Amino acid sequence: MLFLFLITSILTTSWFLPLPLPASYSDSLVGGVQSQRIGNLDVELKTDPAKPVVGERTSLFVRIGSSDGQDVIDTPIAIKLNKQGEEIHRSKIIFVPNGHYTYSYNFTDPGIYGIDIQIQNFEATTATEPSFSQGMGVVFTFPVNVQSNSFFGLSDLEVTIIITALVAGASGSVLFSLKRKRDRRKTSYQPSEKN
Repeated sequence: MLFLFLITSILTTSWFLPLPLPASYSDSLVGGVQSQRIGNLDVELKTDPAKPVVGERTSLFVRIGSSDGQDVIDTPIAIKLNKQGEEIHRSKIIFVPNGHYTYSYNFTDPGIYGIDIQIQNFEATTATEPSFSQGMGVVFTFPVNVQSNSFFGLSDLEVTIIITALVAGASGSVLFSLKRKRDRRKTSYQPSEKN
């Protein structure tokens, strides 16, 4: 056991390693992520659930990084929600630690919303030292489609598919019944053969 400990400590010391270990960054968001790049900044947005529903809590996951893959640290942002060009909600200034932030919101109406991630007067020159200047900053806008809470918790597409299947089944049943009646009439009015 002591031998294993000594080997491990020798391999992990900096004088033994010929190259420095690469820097590690936090993971990008995955699965249904919208991303945009403006200048040196990469911003990603993901919602949970992937298809927000009216009246249910929606988590907005935001990741802010520089174009070289580093997370931008302690970035001041504001999150703004718009619907048809009208601002419906704005957060206070939020300092995003380590490039990631989660924001929760309950949508009250269905429709397409614009989620603005406004980076407040920030230039991504380094990951640790933000520089502030006069002006509005950089705005990243992401569209999010919020669905209404429909019958039995089903989505609008699922309700449409169910209604279409029911109509197709009912019309098929009616056509089958009419054909069956017509076939009975043909056979009932035929003279019987006598030998």
